[in-house]
Order: sequence, then structure tokens, then C-alpha cells
Amino acid sequence: MKKIFTCTLAYLLLKFNVYAQLDESKNFIYLYPDSVVHASQIYLERDYNGFRYFLVDGRRVNPAKVKFFNTQDGFFASTSDLNLLSDTQFLERIRKGRINVYEDKFINWDDFNHSGYFSYRDPEVVFTKNYYNIGYGPLKKATYSNLKQDMSNDAESLKLLKRYSDVKRAEKGFYIAAGASILAGMLSFVITGFKDQNTDPGVDHSFPNFGPSFILLGAGVGFGFTGFTKTLKAPRYLKAAIDVYNSK
Repeated sequence: MKKIFTCTLAYLLLKFNVYAQLDESKNFIYLYPDSVVHASQIYLERDYNGFRYFLVDGRRVNPAKVKFFNTQDGFFASTSDLNLLSDTQFLERIRKGRINVYEDKFINWDDFNHSGYFSYRDPEVVFTKNYYNIGYGPLKKATYSNLKQDMSNDAESLKLLKRYSDVKRAEKGFYIAAGASILAGMLSFVITGFKDQNTDPGVDHSFPNFGPSFILLGAGVGFGFTGFTKTLKAPRYLKAAIDVYNSK
């Protein structure tokens, strides 16, 4: 028992010492399991093979060893605890407080703006996924169930979080309806065309009636578009719930 207590105390003292070093006005990398390296210059680069690496004051560091890093460009967290089998990504922190929020942006790079003789790339954020942590703990997915547990002591935040859950549920329903309608429309096209080809040659069937098929496909597109609007709307309630929680 005494040995366990000693080990626990040593671990807590180590954590306290690490946190004491985290001055976010300075550049640093936070390494697994718990150590901090300060540096004048920190860059996340790719080599000729496409593999990422950190260049920390000229010294190369494996990204898999980095839990967080802080530079003049912002504070970033590793996703390695979430995606053990995929390439390590680093997400930018967009909210800081009792709950910190990180954002993964899915961008459409095929958008261009044209102005006179010049054209330049204006990337469009298609949708985002959010993650969060408490303090310098591991990232969690920003789901209703996770946040409900971590914000259980704030009724106002939970109310906004419930609206987020309702929007996500509606989003899923519209996408399912869109998929079902489009599939039904495609099957209707095939069946209508097949029946037309096998109709009695004496019957006039110069053009089959694809009207119901087009209606089903149109409904599918409409359901899909409505689902996409829910996809864009949901993060607003999520961030509002966390903002309320962080303000107290």
C-alpha cells in the first residue's frame, strides 16, 4: 500500500511539474507520456516520401511522440489517441476554457475566385468535426453522450446540448430518407424500362413513363440537401453549449 501511495504521489508531482512548464505564450511541444520541450522555432513538415515530422530548432522529432504543440500559429492536439491505425493528425484548438474545443475541417479545394486578370484559390469549408478535452487530457469525440457526462452540472448547457442532439437525429433521418428515395428512384427506372421493353409489340410505347422515377430521385435530392443544412447547423448548438459552460 505504501509503495502504491509513493508511486501515485510521484506521478502527481510529475504532472504538476509538467503543467507548471506550460506557458502558452511560448513555443513548446508536449511529448508522451509527460514532458515539455521549449523551442524558438517549431515546424510541422513533410519529407520527400510524404511522411510528417516536426522540426524543433533544427532537430527532427517523430509526430507520434507529440501530444500537443504550441506556436505563434495556435495550439494543436494530436489525434493519435483516437485513431491508432491512421496517420497522426493535429487539430487546432478553437475554444479554451473548462472544456477545450478542437476542430477538424473538411475543405473543398476546387473553389476558385476570379478577380480581373487574377484568380486565387479560396477554399470552402464543407463541414467540420469537433473534439474536446479537459485541461491537457486526451481528446474525446464531441458527442452528445460524452459532453452530457462532462457538463452534467450545468442545466443551461445541457439544454443547448439537447438541441444539438435533436438536430443530429434529424440530420441522420434526412440522409436515410435521401438514400432510400434515390435507391427507389433508380430501381423504378430499371423496372419501368424493363417493362417497356417486354410490352406487347402491338401496344404503343414510344416513351416509357419515368415520371414516378424522377419524383423519387427529386425527393432524394431534397432530403439530402435538407440533411446537409442540418450538418452545417448542428455545430452551432454544440459550440454554444460549451461557450455557456465555459462562461461560468
